[in-house]
This record gives sequence, C-alpha cells and structure tokens, in this order.
Amino acid sequence: MAERSITVLGDGSVQFRPERSEIRFQTSGGGDLPTDAYQTVADRTMALRQSLLDHGCDRSQFETIECTVKHRSNQFDPAPDDLPYCAKETLVLCCRSEKVRDRLVPGLEAGADVLEIQTALSDERRSELRSAALTRATSDAREHAEAIADAEGVELGDLIEISERSPDGMQSLVDEALEYSATDNIVPGPVEINARVTASYEITEP
Repeated sequence: MAERSITVLGDGSVQFRPERSEIRFQTSGGGDLPTDAYQTVADRTMALRQSLLDHGCDRSQFETIECTVKHRSNQFDPAPDDLPYCAKETLVLCCRSEKVRDRLVPGLEAGADVLEIQTALSDERRSELRSAALTRATSDAREHAEAIADAEGVELGDLIEISERSPDGMQSLVDEALEYSATDNIVPGPVEINARVTASYEITEP
C-alpha cells in the first residue's frame, strides 16, 4: 500500500530593529590642478572627521571608500564658473542605529553631503534571525497539517520531508530581507523577515 501523506506550506516571520547603520558622507572641492582639487577635498574630509570626533565618534568607526579627481570635461553638466578639476571623497561612518541622528548633524554642519544611510546586521545576528523565521515557519506547517488531519479524521505521523520555499524562483525571502538596504528614515524602524517552507507528514488511520 502506498504511503499516505499530507503536504502543506508553513509561513513564519520575525521583526528586528537594525543594530548598526552606515552613514555615507561625501565632501567635494575644486582646483585649477588635480593636486589642488585633491588637497581641497582632503582638508574638507579632515574637517568632517574632526567634527564627528568632537561629537563622540571614534576613529575606528571611519572608513574612506572612494576618492576621485575629474576634469570638468568629464563631469555631467558642469557650471560655467566651475574650476577645471573637481575632487570628491566618500567617508563611511559606522554607528549604532539609535545614534544616526546625533551623527548626521555634525556631519552636515561640517559641509558634507549625505549620500545614503544603510542598515546592516552582524553575521551572528543574521544567523539567529534566519533560524527564528524558519523555526516559526516549520511550526506553522505542523499546525496546518494537524488541522487538516483532524478535519479528515486521520492521525498525523512523522515528518517525511521539509524544504525552504523561494517563491517564483527568487532569492530566499529571509536572505533578501537581511541584505543591506537603504532607508529614508533617520532612525530605521523595525524590519520584518519572512520565511516559507514546504513540509510533508505521514498520516495513518486512527
């Protein structure tokens, strides 16, 4: 006799408030020569760093990820009175999410632009949240299977097979939610992570 079974979907979700944020500041400056433009932007970045240090930041929180110097002919729609060369430098500040507002003000006061605010998770926290979402999805699948078995007058047996489901062939919803994501909020709000599983269970006559 063929093995009888029930196959169901289970959904689970968890909410978390991002623990860390990255603020991307940008300074810019011009000059008649490439070295002049570079020195101008270097001085402005130094002033930005000092302003942030004066407001409680630590040097270990800074990371310079890009510095470019371009001739005005390579710039998009330069103004007629622009200097021949323009330099731009991007400084990333890592801080706890609840400190974002306190770090933005001194950065803006130093004359920097804010390109983006991103949120991130540590690898350990990422793993914890992924496991929590999948655990809830698994429990939900079991509850659905038990309800079906009860309605059909059969008994639910052991789990035969379970797998994570990615709708429409897209990346796992859990991984997708945990990727770095830009935010328009100064203080990022809670983020919901969703997971889905497909589970098959044995059924037997009572």
